[in-house]
Amino acid sequence: MGWLVGLSDDLKLLLYDVRAQILDALQDEQQDTEVLYWFGGIDYSSVYNLYEKRRVILGYKRNKLILIFDSSGGDADAAYQLVELLRSYCDNLEIVIPVWAKSAGTLVCLAAKKIYMTGIAELGPLDTQIMEPGEVRLKGALDEYQATMRIREEAFNTLDHAVALILNKSGGMNIPDTLALSGKFVSDLLEPLYYQIDPILLGKRARQLDVGFQYAIRILTTNDAYNEQQVKYLADRLVYRYPSHSFVINYNEAAYFLGLPVCFLEPDGPLDILINQLLSKRGEDLELIGSFVGEESELQVSEDADTGDTALFGEQNSDCERGDVISVDDAIENSCTTTNEHESEAAAGIEQEE
Repeated sequence: MGWLVGLSDDLKLLLYDVRAQILDALQDEQQDTEVLYWFGGIDYSSVYNLYEKRRVILGYKRNKLILIFDSSGGDADAAYQLVELLRSYCDNLEIVIPVWAKSAGTLVCLAAKKIYMTGIAELGPLDTQIMEPGEVRLKGALDEYQATMRIREEAFNTLDHAVALILNKSGGMNIPDTLALSGKFVSDLLEPLYYQIDPILLGKRARQLDVGFQYAIRILTTNDAYNEQQVKYLADRLVYRYPSHSFVINYNEAAYFLGLPVCFLEPDGPLDILINQLLSKRGEDLELIGSFVGEESELQVSEDADTGDTALFGEQNSDCERGDVISVDDAIENSCTTTNEHESEAAAGIEQEE
């Protein structure tokens, strides 16, 4: 992966067209904006690659950086470092998700002031991935942790039913004897399952999940798109409240249940069509980190004499809020259709959780 090096001219032209459409649609008037591509997993080698080439990929600190982000996830520590690096090069980070930004990718998205999602885009739970010794694939901590919590929940439910049944059938057994008998019944029933749980491994999984929780708290707290109540709610829900690592958090889930600052990219709009063309390259194992900052090629429209950066397209203002539906044409005409009802629904969800 690198700075758009080794790509075909056709792919470069497509990437350039996507950049131009995004700048036309999402760039605010008088705002210094650039587009960065990140297609691939998140690990330290990728973050180091970006850091080493930061002057040619990121250039200088800008008012806004728009990240075209497609990632299945990766290392949570590296994701946190990526967030810090991106923030050091912009005042406002916005992210466009063509297909997915799962796990560690979702962690990165929490740093964005706005998140743009296509019809098939998805986020995911903050399930820390672990590479165990001797394993060839990453494993999620959430699945094992949730399985243990389910056994614990089942134990309490079974105890409640056993107490009610014994009191009903015994015709007056006292409470201490009822609890003792019910407890023995539950213990005999679930003891074989508990014997299969490694307490050291369970503690390790809990700590690994806490890594994602702590990083989420730190990223959300330093993002003024969220208040203190939302920070706690989102970190807890994204780490502990979803049943599996692969759970789909699509636009509706993100907007109406989580209250994230998401905007929906209108299907079949000019930008969506270009993104679909770009996604067709994913079958060719497209992985890249790059931008057109300082790119010396025939694709450039003009260069700034002082910085050598590619001139930005468009100065139209698109003041998109949570839940907006965005098309390039609408953005150019400053006519985003706002659907902000989900903010109250998200607040209601926060109160119910508490």
